[in-house]
Amino acid sequence: MRLQDMTPAHVRRAVDLYLERAYPAGTGPWLSLQSLTVQLTAVGTLDLGEDCGPPCSFNIDNVEVADAPLVEINFDPWNDSNVINPTLNTLITVQINTTPEFSGANVDPTSLRLGPNKAPIATAVLTGNYDGDEDIDYIYGFQMQQTGITCVHNRIILTGQTIDGSPFAASDAVVMDDDCFETVDIDVEPFDPQNRVYPNDEYAIPVLLKVMNDSYGDPYDFYPRNASDLRMGPSRGTTVSYVRYQQNKGEYDYLAAFRMEDTGISCDDTEVEIVGLHNSGSYNAFPSGAPAFKATVPIDTRDCDTVSCHP
Repeated sequence: MRLQDMTPAHVRRAVDLYLERAYPAGTGPWLSLQSLTVQLTAVGTLDLGEDCGPPCSFNIDNVEVADAPLVEINFDPWNDSNVINPTLNTLITVQINTTPEFSGANVDPTSLRLGPNKAPIATAVLTGNYDGDEDIDYIYGFQMQQTGITCVHNRIILTGQTIDGSPFAASDAVVMDDDCFETVDIDVEPFDPQNRVYPNDEYAIPVLLKVMNDSYGDPYDFYPRNASDLRMGPSRGTTVSYVRYQQNKGEYDYLAAFRMEDTGISCDDTEVEIVGLHNSGSYNAFPSGAPAFKATVPIDTRDCDTVSCHP
């Protein structure tokens, strides 16, 4: 099936299949549909019928999705904003919609798994017409802290099988509660005062994580040596390197690098977000108890000919 023949639902299914096959342990990147489809048209090939460990390259023109169930889900259906806080051991719900292409009645509930840790369902199923289209939809509950979802994720994957054994994967975007984060000092392209980045280029983008120390007047301590699970951009790209850089305020700043193609940065972007866990994911990393950090950094996006992508 070629790209021009795909409906948006087919494209979403291809994305879900790629994420599930390429990153079975849920280690990321948790890519957005927009950025992944751009990459799919740009590089390489991937046969989704074969194992593929990251990094994988692929081309959506060569992705075959016709024989896979096309499953539509709604994460936390009673919360339109999909805002969650993974630090709370709450029950989270996922709605599987019945559509013309797929009946929720065909799902094997015992096969359902949510998040990086593949959490099983924790409640009995709820049934009803929840999306207003006069058919029966299915809602399943999962224990948050069994899922392995952390504050750095922005997309959650549900996997399972139909009653006849056909595997499927589906995903939905989530937004992390502000209580997840403290703001830290991060510099994108620290060797360029203008923070110029080139979304269409194949290169590693450097990011400098700076020490924060309350003894020097900072609001709290932040030591980059304790940072983990760094993610950058809409696609939550992961680091390709992370090294000690220079001494600062009694500690060391660290220099990270991300592959541009992994970040999902586009020529329309004027800022980029970097997130990560502090103190190896401890929920007591900051005085507020926030387990994670983030920084939103202005950038000047340019094309490969160094012409500005936006006014």
